[in-house]
Amino acid sequence: MANEFVQRIKDLPQQRLVLLAAQLQERLEQAEATAAAATATQLSHPIAVVGVGCRLPGGVVDPESFWDLLVEGRDAVTEIPPDRWDADAFYDPDWRTDARMATK
Repeated sequence: MANEFVQRIKDLPQQRLVLLAAQLQERLEQAEATAAAATATQLSHPIAVVGVGCRLPGGVVDPESFWDLLVEGRDAVTEIPPDRWDADAFYDPDWRTDARMATK
């Protein structure tokens, strides 16, 4: 595309090139202004978090305990608790088995 543009303008007189450069500069400034306005509009809308739920391993029961887990760098990976659902009913160590999971 750039080579095609260069081919189209390579033989234009200098005055025409200057005019073309000015037009391109004006279009660039308009595009940048439009993009800046769009970004400003997106950033100016208020956002409200109205609820957060946490049910994660490692004793995470709310956003604060989740943050503590992250800050402390604790490993919270565990097997699925038996009171949640029967993981053994869906487990198969062969990952190629259909409708089964290969991890607990």
